[in-house]
Amino acid sequence: MADLTQAQAQVVLNKLTYGQSKASVADLQKKGLEKWLTDQLNPKKPEASGYLKNLTPFRSQSMTVAQIQSNFLFKTKPILLANELTYLTILRRAYSSRQVFEMLVEHFSDYVPVPLANKRSPYRGDYDKAVIRANALGYYPDLLVAATYHPAMLKFLNGDTNTATQPNENYGREFLELFTITPAAGYSEEDVKNAAKMFSGMGFEAASGASKLRVKQHYFGAITAFGYTDVNPTSSNEAQIRARIDKFVQHFALLPETARAFSVRMARRFVEDQPAETLINKMQIEYLSSRGHIPSVFKAMALSSEFAAAKATKVKRPMEHLASTIRVLDAPLIRDVPAPNLEVFKDYFKASPLPPLAVALAKQGHAPFEWPFPNGYPDAAEPWTALTAQVQRWNLSNKITAKKLPAAFGAIDYSKLIAVKSVTPAAIVADLSMHFYGAQLAQSERVQIEAIVAKSIKKTSNQAKYVADMAALASALLLSRPDWSLR
Repeated sequence: MADLTQAQAQVVLNKLTYGQSKASVADLQKKGLEKWLTDQLNPKKPEASGYLKNLTPFRSQSMTVAQIQSNFLFKTKPILLANELTYLTILRRAYSSRQVFEMLVEHFSDYVPVPLANKRSPYRGDYDKAVIRANALGYYPDLLVAATYHPAMLKFLNGDTNTATQPNENYGREFLELFTITPAAGYSEEDVKNAAKMFSGMGFEAASGASKLRVKQHYFGAITAFGYTDVNPTSSNEAQIRARIDKFVQHFALLPETARAFSVRMARRFVEDQPAETLINKMQIEYLSSRGHIPSVFKAMALSSEFAAAKATKVKRPMEHLASTIRVLDAPLIRDVPAPNLEVFKDYFKASPLPPLAVALAKQGHAPFEWPFPNGYPDAAEPWTALTAQVQRWNLSNKITAKKLPAAFGAIDYSKLIAVKSVTPAAIVADLSMHFYGAQLAQSERVQIEAIVAKSIKKTSNQAKYVADMAALASALLLSRPDWSLR
């Protein structure tokens, strides 16, 4: 996809990121898709967003689990910790310059998920840092090993209660069903039981969250699961037993069945709900040859002819719809995120522009990390296409364009989105149509929007205000088109 047109660049950005902006379209067109992908998938790429260069307002980001556990505020009101993670996640998704990375972070947060649940866990933020964010641009087998041992996952899927004498099959079952080979591979109930045996005895130190294998509670004896065999002799050496578990996880993570399941899920997330079999084959081959290298598989997908041919048919989930609206309007936050109030619990996030956005996403059923099941938020269209959900998205977009979320956003500078000479409804609608969609609307639709703008906005002596008011209404109408809900 060399020499991308504006419309083609917008399609790429809407599929692979949280949405286009004027700057991101120009950047992609200048670099070309392959160089742009290399830049976006660079683990060392620095964050360029002014909102994210200083994370000190999010105190837990620089704290260890042990420090969080001993912090009076977080220990007394753990919901502050959970909300801090939620707000930072929303900020990153909407404003980060590392857009592909943030999309992959969300993808794997849904692939190998741990929900916030009762919002009391001191471990969930560390799971985000040490498991998902640390490995989203690395190797999937490494990500899965890290998830297997992490206290947040052990608590969520009862891995910490799984012992040789009292087996709990929860993690072993989800490991096979969701995280690796999936039921399509045809594994048996006996395979689940044997996987649970391999994972028995896993635990952690509550105060620090450090992984700790309880040797006396680990099952010893031959383990056979889906063709994998380990004699698993009795041992008192914790490192030796951990090496067996690592080998087991790595083996399953690199099976052809896992490569296919991984490829299907990634293609379904970033391309279309029913991805082409030829695309899955390309991605599966890359997965196996790169030993699960996530950026390599992602590139194989994004540079494929199938990706280039795919239309904008994916329904935006609420987070994507909100972020894409923010990004295309270049909507600024009303203020930088302030330092928290450490004196009064209820004022901890006072004056922060982020809570209203979290509330809006919660109302739409898509707050970060709130899906309670181990299969992650749905990534196909059906769960997100109810009429009430669409109305909520329209209402939220309209509030942003009409300055009706003053606690979250400052004024949008529409002069950046339209030409200086565009001072009529027709010219403004034409400019914004190109900005949002990379093409002009059909004449019948364009005439209707122009008429609504002309009728609704009264001319005043303040030309700048008159033009801005017309642009705001035109934006609201254009963002209410069904096409804006697709990527």
